[in-house]
Amino acid sequence: KEMFEKFTNYIGNVDSLISIIAIVCSVIALWQTHRQIKLSNRQHLFDRRLSGYLIVTDLIQSYQIQQKDCRLKDDDGFVSSIGLAWLHLTGNLYLESIQNACDYPIESQEGKNFSVKLAEFHRLAQEIQFLFSENISIPVSLFIQAYIQVLQAIYQYRLVWNFAQQEPSIKCLPLKQKFEEVGMPNYQKKVFDALDKLESTYQTISKQGLVLKMKESIKL
Repeated sequence: KEMFEKFTNYIGNVDSLISIIAIVCSVIALWQTHRQIKLSNRQHLFDRRLSGYLIVTDLIQSYQIQQKDCRLKDDDGFVSSIGLAWLHLTGNLYLESIQNACDYPIESQEGKNFSVKLAEFHRLAQEIQFLFSENISIPVSLFIQAYIQVLQAIYQYRLVWNFAQQEPSIKCLPLKQKFEEVGMPNYQKKVFDALDKLESTYQTISKQGLVLKMKESIKL
C-alpha cells in the first residue's frame, strides 16, 4: 500500500510537472509569436516608409532639375519649353512610364496609363499621412498633391495645343488667333498657378528639412 501511494504521488508530480512545462512552453510560444508579429509589422512599416521616402526624394530631384534647366516663363518660348518641363518632371523611376502620355488623348492607352498613375499618386499622398508624423506628412502630402496638379495642368495644355494643331478649322490660323480660339491663355495660367503652388510646398519641405526628417523616421 505504501509503495502504491508513493507511486501515485510520483505519477501525480510528473503529471503536474508536465502540465507546468506545457504551460511554460505555451507562454514562450505566444511570446515568440507576438514578438514575430511585432517585428513583421515594424518591417512592413519600414518598407512602406522607405518606399515613400525614395519616391518623394525622386520627385524633389526631378522638380529641382526642372527649376534649374527649364523654368517656364510667360513668353513666346512657353509652347516649346513646356514639353521639356514635362520630361524633367516625369524623369524619375516612379513616373517614367507616363513620359509620353502628354502627346496622347485621355481615351488612348497612354492616357489611361496616365490616369492610373495619377490615382496611384493620390493614394501615395494619402498613405504618407499614415506613415510619418504630422509635422512631416502634411507638408510632404501637399507637395505630392501639388505635383499632381502640375502634371494635370501640363497634360491639359498639351492636349489643347495638339487639338489646335490638328483641327482643320483652326490649324491654319495665325498663332495668336489660334490660341484665342481654344482658350490657350487660360490653360497656360493653370500651369503657372499649379507651378506656384508646387514651388510653395517645395520651399516648405526645404526650409523645414523634412527630407532628412523622413530619412531619420524610417529606421527600424
